[in-house]
Amino acid sequence: MQVIDVMMGAIETVDADDSCQHAARMMRDLEVGCLVVAKGPEVEGILTDRDLVRLCMAEGHDFQKCKVGRHMTTPVFTVRPTTELDDALRMMHEQHVRRLPVLDEGRLVGMVSVSDVVRALDAPVHELMQALETSLVTR
Repeated sequence: MQVIDVMMGAIETVDADDSCQHAARMMRDLEVGCLVVAKGPEVEGILTDRDLVRLCMAEGHDFQKCKVGRHMTTPVFTVRPTTELDDALRMMHEQHVRRLPVLDEGRLVGMVSVSDVVRALDAPVHELMQALETSLVTR
């Protein structure tokens, strides 16, 4: 199974010069926990809700004036749509990240998270358990 099979598409981006308040509102409105920081097609970083809390608000920064670029995570580790899921999960583990932007020929096409991978890898086990339960009931 590959990243393209489980990734979330249509990823919204934020600019490094945008305020942290703007980014927080985007996350709220989009119901997401992170945004890719990009300038045009160039991915510059990732900003998570956790970054906003730990690095901006908890430090007493003025989140209305504080810029996304100050708190974004860099460098950004990325994968391609054709990356195998176990390779993506290994990269997340090794780099201590939970999400990876998906780039196709340098263009942002999606995002894959640990939960996306776990959900996908767990699906066959879940389907097997359902099949076993069904076969036991019909006996």
